[in-house]
Amino acid sequence: MKDFYDLTAPSQRRKAIVSGLTRLTPGKWVSGRDFFRALKVWGLNFQVEASKYSVMRATNIGSLNSVTPHMYISLVQGRYLLVILMEMLSAFGVLDLAFTTPDLCNFPPDWERNDFRMHEAFSRYDGLQLIRLTPLGAFLLGIQSDYTPNLSTERIAVIAVHPDLKIQILEERLFTSADRVLLECYCVPQSANWYRLDAQRSIKAIETGLKPADFLAYVERKSTRPLPEDFQTAVERWKQRCNVLTRGEQAVIFQVKNLDLMKELLQDELLRNRCWLVEEHQLAVPLSHEKDFVRRMHELEAGLKG
Repeated sequence: MKDFYDLTAPSQRRKAIVSGLTRLTPGKWVSGRDFFRALKVWGLNFQVEASKYSVMRATNIGSLNSVTPHMYISLVQGRYLLVILMEMLSAFGVLDLAFTTPDLCNFPPDWERNDFRMHEAFSRYDGLQLIRLTPLGAFLLGIQSDYTPNLSTERIAVIAVHPDLKIQILEERLFTSADRVLLECYCVPQSANWYRLDAQRSIKAIETGLKPADFLAYVERKSTRPLPEDFQTAVERWKQRCNVLTRGEQAVIFQVKNLDLMKELLQDELLRNRCWLVEEHQLAVPLSHEKDFVRRMHELEAGLKG
């Protein structure tokens, strides 16, 4: 079944836009309005609809077949250009973008100069103000023969860890909600931008599976410097104190009414391997062995009082 819209091949539209970008100066900001006009001056026009007559409609405008050619090109080709610049090329790192909210439109047509009075942006992409070709973009488009990433080895300290087990948030703008959640697993908030390592929270976090080594590595990475010895020692100490107990298998506790008879029955190896005396008048049977235990009791001509 043929689509209602008869559109041109996307590769042909994108080819014209990319060709236009190769004529820009890397690192120089250009408005979307000027770039759109330049494409037409350079003869890099492209069509979105293959048909001579438009079948598209727009909110507050109606059929685009009835608008002026200038307005049609602005609404269809122009908005397609914005989508490619913002959604595709910027995602590949080809362009830097400067944009505002769509209501601060800096893109043709100028609504106050035509018969269609509009009081809102035509699309969510209308806020694009400026574009700039990046060094990576210049390399990908063949403008420059090589590309060297500008990688900075300097890291910004987001937090500071103090010897008294306190943590200070230095760069609140870089301290995310995820950082706050993780930090509060081991620490308690004290005041604005201050936390303190807490024993109970740390032990609870370790019990739930949060590895102390991962927490220490995270804090050191955020602080960009080695952790104070007292801080590391506290976490390691609480890690060791989490090894006092380990959860065993759940069991059923039976009250022993006849201790002498029960000791006699426990001479049976099959029964003995499925239970143990907790105290002289209590017998523990793991839940996984309860049915086998009861069955063996019956085989030994003994039973449970209801």
